[in-house]
Amino acid sequence: MKSLALYFFVLFIYGCSAATDYYQVIPPGSDGMAVKPDKFKVDSSRHPIFHVSNSLTPPDGETYWISGAEYVPMTSILPSDTWKVTHIYRDLFIVQSEEYNDRQCRYLDEINRNPAGGGVNIFGSCLQAFEYGIYLNEQGEIAGGWELLPGEQKIFSARKMFLAPNDEKTEAWPRRTVFEKD
Repeated sequence: MKSLALYFFVLFIYGCSAATDYYQVIPPGSDGMAVKPDKFKVDSSRHPIFHVSNSLTPPDGETYWISGAEYVPMTSILPSDTWKVTHIYRDLFIVQSEEYNDRQCRYLDEINRNPAGGGVNIFGSCLQAFEYGIYLNEQGEIAGGWELLPGEQKIFSARKMFLAPNDEKTEAWPRRTVFEKD
């Protein structure tokens, strides 16, 4: 009986650490420390709102696992998508769009490619393992590429990740200012 209790205790303690604590590959552009991005959240109403003037096909997103990088195919960004500042990391905005995140979830579900789970449930709602954000500078220029933030499915230590704006992730995006302030 004691060994069974010890077994469950060890499982509980093991579950308290995030997978990011054991990464062997630290993404370029990160500070080398896994953090909960919630500590960088801001009140979106105090910051500009962004849109694109023309539809654009973005480069793939990138997420890191214990085994290394995984690339996530991304759907088009549309002028009707409203991008709000949700986090500020270093001197960069991370902008997110509810419309885009929902469309991306449905797109990945349609092509049957959902990293870390997620997808459309039997009620037609999207359950997202990740929410997609983009690093922008104050002028609306891409300044670090995609950031895949933990979605609602991720709780407790599973919300830890490496925030990693990176010039290499910016290179695949158009060089001109893509996002315009409202």
